[in-house]
Amino acid sequence: QRDPHSIPPFVADYRPYPDVSGSVSHALAVQYESRASNYWNEFYKVNQANFWKDRHWIMREFPEISQIEPLTILEVGCGVGNTTYPLIEDLGRNDLHFYSFDFSPCAVKLLQQHEKFCDAVTPFVCDIVKDDLPDFVPVGKITCAMMIFVLSAISPESFALVEKKIYDVLAPGGWIFFRDYALGDLAAERFEEKGGRKISDNFFVRKDGTRAYYFSKEKMQEIFPADRYEIVQNHYVAKQVENKKDQIKMNRIWIQTKVIKK
Repeated sequence: QRDPHSIPPFVADYRPYPDVSGSVSHALAVQYESRASNYWNEFYKVNQANFWKDRHWIMREFPEISQIEPLTILEVGCGVGNTTYPLIEDLGRNDLHFYSFDFSPCAVKLLQQHEKFCDAVTPFVCDIVKDDLPDFVPVGKITCAMMIFVLSAISPESFALVEKKIYDVLAPGGWIFFRDYALGDLAAERFEEKGGRKISDNFFVRKDGTRAYYFSKEKMQEIFPADRYEIVQNHYVAKQVENKKDQIKMNRIWIQTKVIKK
């Protein structure tokens, strides 16, 4: 006889609250995947272009970019241009061209409305998981791909698919510059402590429905295998950030990787 207090299997699979392991339900995980672009679009509608600072540190961390000729950049997950416009300004090159895309229409619109928007930028809306890159992206002629805090927002089940699409348009000898969240980061630890936000190993969902994956060096070697890429750099970047208002010191850890297509 069934325990009247037990949950039938078909209900347990779809219940919209965390299970005893602290993970989100299967139904919610599917929803976060299918509506990923919607959650990020809402994020940009609320925050506009005011959430992240411009990344003038790109040139410091990826100085190799200044030596790439010609410089044709595929910017994966461009957001509102926090990487695009600082690079245009800092490089000051006439041969520079960006193919910048995001799966949030609102983000791409904000990118286009930027005061520094120019002919050096070709913006477009694209979901790198669901969509093919458009025909105007020159196959085999992209000399640099920027992946700055973007792959973490994608399900790890799709990492290989994303890598292949970038690999296919990248020129031989083309670079990929990658920076994202890493294991051991304060935010990842807080997700683990609070519970109820875990989708899968190292993959969590925020309160607003956007997701974050936390990478290891080993995971990066898996994403960019040695038979396809030369790994130039693959290391952790640790920084202690202080919230002076609340007098809190936060340990942040990111992964930074540079690879060259063979």
